[in-house]
Amino acid sequence: MGIEQLIRRTGSSSCGPSVSGQEAVLRIAPAVAKSVPKLRAFAQSTGREWGADVESVDAMAIIVSELVANAYQHSGSADVAVLLLADRERVVVRVSDTGCWNEVPTSSRPQEEMTSGRGLHLVRAYASDLSVERGGYGTTITAEVSTVHVADLTR
Repeated sequence: MGIEQLIRRTGSSSCGPSVSGQEAVLRIAPAVAKSVPKLRAFAQSTGREWGADVESVDAMAIIVSELVANAYQHSGSADVAVLLLADRERVVVRVSDTGCWNEVPTSSRPQEEMTSGRGLHLVRAYASDLSVERGGYGTTITAEVSTVHVADLTR
C-alpha cells in the first residue's frame, strides 16, 4: 500500500482549507525517526496559524509526536499520514499508516518502571476523545482536542 491508500485512510484528499467553517491540512511523510520532529513542527505551526490557544497547540504537538513515533516504531509502514482538522470547538488529529500494528497492551496504566509503551496513555491524557481503527489496510488513530480558542475559521 502507498500514498493513495493513506489518503483514503485519513478520509481526505484535500491538502488545504476546506469549507463550512472548518480547516483541514494533510501531510504525508516517510515512517522514519526524522519525521517525528518534522510532523510535530507541522502540527504546532498549523495550530498557531489557526489561532488555537497554547494548550491546544501543545496537545496537538504531543499527540502527533506520539502517534507518528508509534507508526514508525511499530507498524512497519513505509509512510505515515497526519490529517489535522479544526472548527471553532475542537481540533482533530488523525494519524494513519498502512502497516500491521502489534496488539495494544491490556494494562490500563503503564507500569512505573517502563521506559516505553506510554504513547497511547499520553495521547489519552491530552485528548477529549480517542478512537483506533485497525484492519488489513493499516491503522488510523483519531484524537480530538476540545478547544474554544480556535480563531473564527469562516473568514
